[in-house]
Amino acid sequence: MDDESETVILEGAFVKRGGTAEIEVDDVAALCFERGRKAVETWTEIHYDMFDDDDPDLFPETSNVGLHRLGGGELLQNDTCNQATLFKRLLAERIKSECAKCYPAWDTYSDAKRDEIARTHAGQCWNHLRCIWFGGASKAVGAVVKDDLADDLSNFSSYERMSTDIMNLVRAVYKEFHGEGDYAKGKGRKAFGPWVERKHPDALHFGESRASGPGVRGLRPYLYE
Repeated sequence: MDDESETVILEGAFVKRGGTAEIEVDDVAALCFERGRKAVETWTEIHYDMFDDDDPDLFPETSNVGLHRLGGGELLQNDTCNQATLFKRLLAERIKSECAKCYPAWDTYSDAKRDEIARTHAGQCWNHLRCIWFGGASKAVGAVVKDDLADDLSNFSSYERMSTDIMNLVRAVYKEFHGEGDYAKGKGRKAFGPWVERKHPDALHFGESRASGPGVRGLRPYLYE
């Protein structure tokens, strides 16, 4: 890399029509890659109309923009619902078919070489997975505790909001200790954060996040030293 260049990592999002996994695969191909290829083609044409003596290799080949670029080991990751799982499988199949179109000698390749060119990995979102696992476990534990402590729980009024739901405890910990300060009574920003900096200045702190909603996916009050 020369002094006039810098690495830029782009992150984008687009709205799909939804409905079925098949429609979503079509939308990814059209909205992301086909539209992207057309944008590069138009941009290139306009640029060289304006600067006809510019570097001919300034823009990438538009043939390099396509689903086939996801072959060769890319990770396809989403949540764990049935439609999302089917989407990953169908997208992997579409990627392989696009690879077959982009490699003129595809029919002469061995099965192993084809698999390597079109290879993708299917990943699951860890936040969703642990929410499912922890959610199921907390419901089961809460039911047992509620049964074991039925006599004691009857001494509390509904006004006191006593519960055996572990999620309520998780949310309480999040509100008390997280550092974003969106809960007025929490001590995360005013007390807990400064305490961590003072008592554990060299610790790697994984803060609390994403635990205030109905799905608890991000409570991580860990200190590593």
